[in-house]
Amino acid sequence: MYHATTSAVSRGAGGSACAKCAYISGQEITNEITGEIHNYTKKQGVEYTEIILPSGIEKTISSCELWNKAEQAENRKDARVGREWVIGLPSELDKEQRKELSQNLAKDLADRYQVATQIAIHEPSKQGDQRNYHVHILTTTRKTDQDLNLTGKSDIELDRKQCAKLGISTSQDQIIECRERIANRINQSLELANVQKQVSHLSYKDQGIDKIPTKHLGKSATFLERKGIQTEIGDYNRSVIRFNELKTTLESIYTHKTIESPNHTNVNAPEALKPGLGIELTATERAKIYLQKRAEEKNKPENIKEAEQKPITEDRKAQLLSEILSKRSYDQIIDRQKQERENKLEQEQAQKQEYQKTLKMGRGGFER
Repeated sequence: MYHATTSAVSRGAGGSACAKCAYISGQEITNEITGEIHNYTKKQGVEYTEIILPSGIEKTISSCELWNKAEQAENRKDARVGREWVIGLPSELDKEQRKELSQNLAKDLADRYQVATQIAIHEPSKQGDQRNYHVHILTTTRKTDQDLNLTGKSDIELDRKQCAKLGISTSQDQIIECRERIANRINQSLELANVQKQVSHLSYKDQGIDKIPTKHLGKSATFLERKGIQTEIGDYNRSVIRFNELKTTLESIYTHKTIESPNHTNVNAPEALKPGLGIELTATERAKIYLQKRAEEKNKPENIKEAEQKPITEDRKAQLLSEILSKRSYDQIIDRQKQERENKLEQEQAQKQEYQKTLKMGRGGFER
């Protein structure tokens, strides 16, 4: 699975380059402007961290010095003091291969924008998905010279007018280009590691893949899910995954007609899918009836030939999927979310009306 996102570290949103670096790298950094100490030395799961500078710069710099420079270079209270990239690393790579890939990804950004970067490779959490290796790459928003002084804003931080004046792509277009280069770099690493797998920065729709995409959980939802508390986004993703699995399975059934067990004996399809996908038999009764009919027709050679000559249509596939997922359909998920939003809005309006009514009442409880 491909994951590469970027976001600005902004003072306006309460962000700080010193705090962000300390957190992702598990270090202690003091913000020399505010005097605030950010101590994350007890943070676990940081596999490796390193500062990577543009090619040709021989000098070295510490994390504390670099990110304090980033803070001191900005005067505005809503200034962007850094940019963070979060990139998923293939679980098939070993520790050294992950390190090399992360260094190359940071080097690409450093050379492309002439910025200073710091990488922090994170291991999967004990309660989470054990394949979730990822790297945080924190970059300065300003270019750095040979003496490690921060100068003008990098191209990716410029607004549309500034980009148009310079004749370069907009920030959003540059992010898309970076995501493509990141995917290419990951694929190179997979090829060198002899892993028969490729990733793509394109969406399922752009790749021509007929699947529903999941949504990114985010920090808060991930924390709750690890505590065993189900969230709305988590429920959505689980339903989407189940939908995609059932769709793939049904397409396989249409292709192979039967599902074989490890002993090469035919078994009832819904019963075989029940343990693996966690679906209830009551939700697959119609599909079961359909498959039983197909099994009965196998004993009739003329019917087998007729079935092979007339493959199932796309409309019939859609109908079966709709029947099987009658209680957990994608449309119902959307409807439930819409209903929850409407209920929340009604509650807020009722509270507002109650508050306005209270304001009109005097001490004795009479309306003024």
